[in-house]
Amino acid sequence: MNTFERVQTGVRIERRLLKVLKALAEHLEDVRHGLVVRGVDADRPSLADQLAEAIVARDAAFASIEGLLAEFDAAFRDVDAIVAPTTPVLAPLIGEEYVQIDDSRINVRPALVGMSRPANFTGLPAISVPCGFSSEGLPIGLQLIGRAFDETKLLRIAHSYEREHDWNERHPRL
Repeated sequence: MNTFERVQTGVRIERRLLKVLKALAEHLEDVRHGLVVRGVDADRPSLADQLAEAIVARDAAFASIEGLLAEFDAAFRDVDAIVAPTTPVLAPLIGEEYVQIDDSRINVRPALVGMSRPANFTGLPAISVPCGFSSEGLPIGLQLIGRAFDETKLLRIAHSYEREHDWNERHPRL
């Protein structure tokens, strides 16, 4: 079974599971009533309550991802790749806990991974290539995001960029 077939199989299994969970959510009141009649503490969240909450959260997540994918699809009608910063800040010092972005003080980890989240959430291929150094000598990355299942083209674009620039051969000052 190739990668595409595995993904399709996973999607089919997820859809079946989602149908079961949605059916449970639709009958939640009946399930709750049955649990209360049997003496289960109605004030404590039951498994059915937790599953219903999970379904709502999952549906919201899928809707968000589908909306993001639609935006990417619209952009990919005109371009082969989307160019974005790899991070919104320069590399922080080792041990630094916060970075400043505009007027906000943000925890380092979310700041460093935030720009890659759209590709990660949607499953789109992305790659970061070096594109320069700051005035302080810190490396700067350029993120390229490609169409779904078109990793080959994305790697060709990244390779072409690196061939035309020597950033990948330079090193930051220590």
